[in-house]
Amino acid sequence: MRILLTPLAAFAVCGPALADDIYLTDGKTISSVSVKAETLKEVEYRDDKNKAGSVSSSKVLSIAYSEKPQAVDQADASIAQDQFVEAEARLFTFLEEVSDRVPSKHPWSRAYAMYRLATVYGVMGDVERLGTLTGEMLSLEPDSRYLPLVLSKRAEVLFDSGEKGKALSSLSDLEKLIEKNSLGEQWQLELDLGKVIYGSSTGAAQRKGLEALSARAGVGYPVARNRAEVMIGASWLTEAKLHEAEKIFAAVVADPKADDRTLAAAYSGLGQCLFRRGERDGDADLLQKGLMAYMRVVVLYKNEVAYLPESLFFAGRCYQLIGGDTA
Repeated sequence: MRILLTPLAAFAVCGPALADDIYLTDGKTISSVSVKAETLKEVEYRDDKNKAGSVSSSKVLSIAYSEKPQAVDQADASIAQDQFVEAEARLFTFLEEVSDRVPSKHPWSRAYAMYRLATVYGVMGDVERLGTLTGEMLSLEPDSRYLPLVLSKRAEVLFDSGEKGKALSSLSDLEKLIEKNSLGEQWQLELDLGKVIYGSSTGAAQRKGLEALSARAGVGYPVARNRAEVMIGASWLTEAKLHEAEKIFAAVVADPKADDRTLAAAYSGLGQCLFRRGERDGDADLLQKGLMAYMRVVVLYKNEVAYLPESLFFAGRCYQLIGGDTA
């Protein structure tokens, strides 16, 4: 999930705090509001006329907060600068201060800080501390919209660490959360996707399951659909079916209603297709396009560590094959 940051300098220039923007999965934005609460079911806000409103949490892709607690804002700035140890310290300090209370000014900020700390642990590949954090969040923030995101992050990090079986079993907490709170189709799709991705099936059998989930998601749940599509593309790429894979990756990046992990996977996969074709055919134009796809991962999705090393390496290979001077 992408969280946009607002520079502290904006407060000095603009005076009063700017309003929050809620970005939806269908590409629309609820602008100039003040977020008051975020639960598993909905995000509550007030507009510039102080009129109350709400939107289903399942439709929220991300929120750009105009104002955050100072320590959390500084931690976000540290994450943006790849200073993860410093970010961890700032978030940990903030969470210790609010361990026994919900912040009154920004009630959503404790859960948000936990989510950002999960992001840090994900980049670090620290499965143990991410597991501890998940347990604390289940206890302290059982109704936060960030909770299923953190549960999903834990499974992803386990999978990326080579713990495929543990990734699959870790989904039990998400499954219980969905059943207990009747979270609906969005999170049921994410759960079912996890079961297919982390399960034992591979190749054509896995693609069949992913295709069924993509069709089920349809236009109503584009984030889940694009996640399924990217994994289908990855499956084709594993079998060196470049035409099939490239078509899927290109479609996802052309309609980017997705979280950062999915987009990183799509651009990395697209880059690999273009690189292989360009290397095979000696086509500098394809290599240039492959380089640009890889550099999107490096620049825009650098915290998605499952895709960053490969993107860095093959961006360099594209550059070498082009000849350097024209890249």
